[in-house]
Amino acid sequence: MWTRRQLSRSGPIKEYERFEAIAAQHRRDAQEATLDNVRERCRRSEDAWMKMAAQSRRTEQRRTEREEKAAALVA
Repeated sequence: MWTRRQLSRSGPIKEYERFEAIAAQHRRDAQEATLDNVRERCRRSEDAWMKMAAQSRRTEQRRTEREEKAAALVA
């Protein structure tokens, strides 16, 4: 499910990276699907996972900004 790059680097996989990997799998599943309803279900699922990944990125960015502001106040 995760790419070799994600597994080989040091440190934990970020939540949004995991969501993007799952979305990519659903994209591949949609491309391979022979039934229209399965293809559409996979596309909807991919879209939902990408939306969750985007939200996770925004949350992480806000958290980082908040932590940087707090560190600047202490310094």
